[in-house]
Parts: sequence; C-alpha cells; structure tokens
Amino acid sequence: MELESELELRLVDFEGSKFYTYYNRRQCFYYCPVCGTEEGNPIFFKLQDLISHMRTHVKAIRQKSKESRVESE
Repeated sequence: MELESELELRLVDFEGSKFYTYYNRRQCFYYCPVCGTEEGNPIFFKLQDLISHMRTHVKAIRQKSKESRVESE
C-alpha cells in the first residue's frame, strides 16, 4: 500500500486554532504539518501530543521574531 493512499488530510480545530495535518489511517497516527511526512520526522498517536509539539514550533517562531526585533534596534 502506498503512503498516499494511507494518508487522510484532517482539519484540526483546537481551542479556536485551526490547521490541517495528515493522519495515517492504517497505522493511526498524525504527522506534524510543519515537519512534514518524510521518513524520520516525528509522528503522534495522540492529538494532544501533536498539539504540544506544535506549541514548540510557535515558541521557536516567537523567539526568532523577538531576536530579529532586538537586532534591528
């Protein structure tokens, strides 16, 4: 079975924040939409674990933005 046929694009609505991510129907796990579906990238069997991982991406983006503002001053 090819990976594409196992994947389902799902809309996640978590506390008003919405994003799309791929879900592997055969093995029952989510991919991080930022990291992608490449082999070796993180996978998550619980939606809450994916949400926690997504928060690390948000924190990293905020930190980079903060550093950029400090450098431009």
